[in-house]
Amino acid sequence: MKRIFVAPACLTVLVLAACSGETQLPEATGEGTVRAINAIRTSPSISFLIEERAIAAVDYKDASITTAYDDLEYTFNFEARLAGDAEATRIASQFVDVVRDMSYTFLLTGDLATPTLTVWESARTVFDSDATNFQLQLAHTAATLGNYDVYFAPPGTAPAPGQAIGTLSFGEILPGTSFEAGDYVLTLTSADDPGTILFESNTLSPQASTELLFSIFDPDANDLWPVPVRGFNLTTGASFNVVDASITPAVRFYHANIDLGPIDIYVDDPLTTPLVDDQSFGGFTADLPMPANEVPLTFTAFDNMGSVIFDIDRTFAEGTLNHLYLVKNSSGVDVIVDHIPDRRSIETFAKVSFLNSAALDTNIDVYVVARDELIDETNPILFSLPVALDPVTVTLVEGAFDVYVTRTTEKVALAGPVPLDVVLGDVVEMIIYETGDPVAVDVVEVPLP
Repeated sequence: MKRIFVAPACLTVLVLAACSGETQLPEATGEGTVRAINAIRTSPSISFLIEERAIAAVDYKDASITTAYDDLEYTFNFEARLAGDAEATRIASQFVDVVRDMSYTFLLTGDLATPTLTVWESARTVFDSDATNFQLQLAHTAATLGNYDVYFAPPGTAPAPGQAIGTLSFGEILPGTSFEAGDYVLTLTSADDPGTILFESNTLSPQASTELLFSIFDPDANDLWPVPVRGFNLTTGASFNVVDASITPAVRFYHANIDLGPIDIYVDDPLTTPLVDDQSFGGFTADLPMPANEVPLTFTAFDNMGSVIFDIDRTFAEGTLNHLYLVKNSSGVDVIVDHIPDRRSIETFAKVSFLNSAALDTNIDVYVVARDELIDETNPILFSLPVALDPVTVTLVEGAFDVYVTRTTEKVALAGPVPLDVVLGDVVEMIIYETGDPVAVDVVEVPLP
């Protein structure tokens, strides 16, 4: 709502106005819409507020849903918890006199503590009830990337001089363009050079009466291609990756089952040559490219394709990183743990993930304490962690720590102290392995690819 500050000398005027049945408060005549995009690559989630009221929490490469407000005056605020702070800090504010039937997109770029706030304004899109078209805008929110020519055309249409719908530089957004519903490919080329293709999407099939925004972002450690593009369905609020057609998913395989000897992993049927050859307990691979469709995965004993451990099919989503852990569950059954990691560095804390692959007779507790501190009077950071659960991530401040593992509710260490030194922005992956000794486990930091 609009804030009005009235000096005491004006109170008589307000009283007289009230007596005459008039009001000094503004009246809305319609609505405008707002949304926010977080394009600060190393930021935590940022809170988007209208005055002091929360609208949404916005992660990097994401947008808040489109929200309608009366056409009045507001101050929109942004808050984030900076490194070491217990409370959120207001990092940006913007006054906007919202105009009826206008749309406002707030873009945060630059540094977290002192970001740059840009506001894009455009007319709201209104579709006829029998519309067969959709509306598309394209934006550039990647500070580290160059200029691009943008093409949006049916599949098989090569970029050609004069056919680009616009050229984008960092911080810019193209006017909305209407297209008939159907199949299209988004292509980005070097500016004024249609022959140098830097991004080409898979086929996209936007629906009629849909308003879309596609934006280029700076790549982070989760991206498999150098020009990440995100799509935002402003009509439904959905967001999604716009995947480069030349990029396949990637999978990292881990052998975390102490009962099995060395293994081979095949991704074909019938079996021919293993993708992973002679992987021993505790081993892990690089990120290996994988087809973006159903893949037959076969795990066998090393150099013995007739000794099958697993024979399963998996479908990996386009453009995703995937981890597959071969472990043994609490019943002693061999299982595969599927996991999509989050490797993006966040500047305000360190991220440490733990996978428990130790099939003991109990769940475990995990302690992370300051270096040389005992666990006697300390609570675990992870309580009753079961075996074969998807890796669990905790956040830490910068510092020197020791990791301990115990049976649940006990204080006798199965492992530890295991040194763990982190700085802000670190991403650490740790696996808890069996040793063959019921009163000892190993805690191992696995290096990122």
